Amino acid sequence: MKHAIVRTDLMKGTHDLTALASVKVMGADDKPVAVDNGSVVKLAGLMPNMRDCYKGVAPAADTKIRDLVLVATPELKYDKKNYDLAEYVNEAGTICRGYRLHSGEVFSLTAEGLIGSNPAVGSVVELAANSLKLSVAATPTAKATTVGTIVGKETGSTTYFVIEVQ
Repeated sequence: MKHAIVRTDLMKGTHDLTALASVKVMGADDKPVAVDNGSVVKLAGLMPNMRDCYKGVAPAADTKIRDLVLVATPELKYDKKNYDLAEYVNEAGTICRGYRLHSGEVFSLTAEGLIGSNPAVGSVVELAANSLKLSVAATPTAKATTVGTIVGKETGSTTYFVIEVQ
């Protein structure tokens, strides 16, 4: 199974640690779930007995951007043979790195991290109700928070959609 790949091209958290948050992603049943890099989660308070790790949950479609983080944990694999970023997943129960989203930031994401059949330059990227993936639409959807816009598409051995945060 291919997993999403994210690049933190121009994210504040690459230089400013205050723009990062440690997060453990929890499902609707309040049990830890595995999550791809490139997922977006809502911060839902600190984890019990942990002073610097937030509980992350699937956001509602109208969640405010200030309450979200983009999951982008460094991909550490100890078997360097057959190293493929598309095989990396944050295992259930692990603490992930989350980047707080700010207007003007840029990140890139593979299609596996997006919901929508035709991501293209100019498409709107928004929250999808109760999903960890971002949704792509031609125009903004009513009652959905717009996260940004696809401003570029980079093709090569891996295709990335470049997203500028609104």
